[in-house]
Amino acid sequence: MDENKEVNTTQENETRSFTENDSIWENAKKEPVEDIPEAQPFGFGETEEKKDFSEPKTKGSAEFFSEYVPPQPVYYEMPRSKNKALRILGIIAAALVIVMLFSLVGASLILPKPSFEIDEDQESPEFSSIPKASDMASEAPLISTLPQPTRKNNVTGQMPSFGGIAPEITNPYNPVIEIAAHNMEKVVSVQADVYKEENGREVLDARIKGTGFVVSADGYIITNYHVVAEGTHITVRFTDESEYIAEYVGGDETIDIALLKINAANLPVVALGDSDTVPVGEFAIAIGNPSGMGDELSNTLTVGYVSATGREIRFNGYKQEFLQIDTAINPGNSGGPVFNSEGEVIGIVTLKSLVSSYDEYGSAVDSEGVGFAIPINTALGALEEIFEHGAIRRPGIGIFYTFYDEETAELYEETAGMHVGEVTVGGPSEKAGLMVGDIIIRCDGMDIVTGEELVNLVKTKGIGSSIELVVLREGVEMTFIVEIVDLNK
Repeated sequence: MDENKEVNTTQENETRSFTENDSIWENAKKEPVEDIPEAQPFGFGETEEKKDFSEPKTKGSAEFFSEYVPPQPVYYEMPRSKNKALRILGIIAAALVIVMLFSLVGASLILPKPSFEIDEDQESPEFSSIPKASDMASEAPLISTLPQPTRKNNVTGQMPSFGGIAPEITNPYNPVIEIAAHNMEKVVSVQADVYKEENGREVLDARIKGTGFVVSADGYIITNYHVVAEGTHITVRFTDESEYIAEYVGGDETIDIALLKINAANLPVVALGDSDTVPVGEFAIAIGNPSGMGDELSNTLTVGYVSATGREIRFNGYKQEFLQIDTAINPGNSGGPVFNSEGEVIGIVTLKSLVSSYDEYGSAVDSEGVGFAIPINTALGALEEIFEHGAIRRPGIGIFYTFYDEETAELYEETAGMHVGEVTVGGPSEKAGLMVGDIIIRCDGMDIVTGEELVNLVKTKGIGSSIELVVLREGVEMTFIVEIVDLNK
């Protein structure tokens, strides 16, 4: 501190000695310096209370000082002659706008309204990718002229052999690069156009986008059922922008699986893995069309992990098992493949998320980072059933029930067991004599402890066999023999 004081004193003396002989300095010494008035904060009147603005006021990271006075705007007056000319130009412009508006209104009343009908002789830019009827006739037969709520399977013969060769992974630390290079051309965008009849003509009603992947060199492609369920014209597009008309071969709405066929040969084919041996923590690499609206984001790759296996979820009215993944997926990924670290397909994207909770307004809150894929073994088993039997067979006895365990039954003063809430008309349970209100307490001599016991027993015994049920009806035990049938029929 003393050293700094000495330096400042020395500098002050040198400056004074240098300027004291100067005339300006002399004049400055003779003229008294007026006191600078205290700066007043901007905006205060004489009657308003003065505040101390000597210290900067802060708000966040910015500082505000009272001494700042914003520059005053300068206004320039335009000559009156120019003002008059501009008024005249404004009146002319307004008159032109009014005339144009009346012209447009008149044209809209005279001209017919445009429709989405596809002109066979000329393609519009907006629907240039919609196949023409003439093109379809040359490549594949028409599937339908109008949408079908439920598609009929069109399988013949034995199920073909599906699956190709997995890539050779040379970099185990990051296999994703090689997996992507090996499989990009095998993943396709699936487009299903839905038409409706309007004034005797077919017009485009909806366009659904999804993803699929090639499972055989001669043109079989797997996707989700909901992507093509109502599409009357189905097309697939490869990464080289080649397009094919696709025919619906078979599928199942409950499992959400569909098989398509295109007229092509020597196609690159994905390798199929074993979903029964997939461990938690395995790579879950998805390739697909996440936008669901166009092909701008087609063949997008996202990477995550298998979060859980054998995850039981009630989906489409049935409890089913899925692979749970945290890979980023979106609606357009539906039907796309999920690869493991070996570059093999282990699942098919089908569900994005589940409702995890509800907010204060009662709106559903979706889970983040939760997606579900159909295990590839489940999909192949379903397709094998379709080829062999024409549809997936589902064993059942034709009832809907609510299960009460001992604790719940005591809470609601009910009897523990399976309370029959509905009996399928014409089903095996109705034929055997079961009624709404019956309480099933035993099956094949075993007490009902959980709601899944009867379901698992029916699946195990299979179609064509029978099961013995003991029920309580108004406090009286009754025994029924119920046949297990294919509920799909």
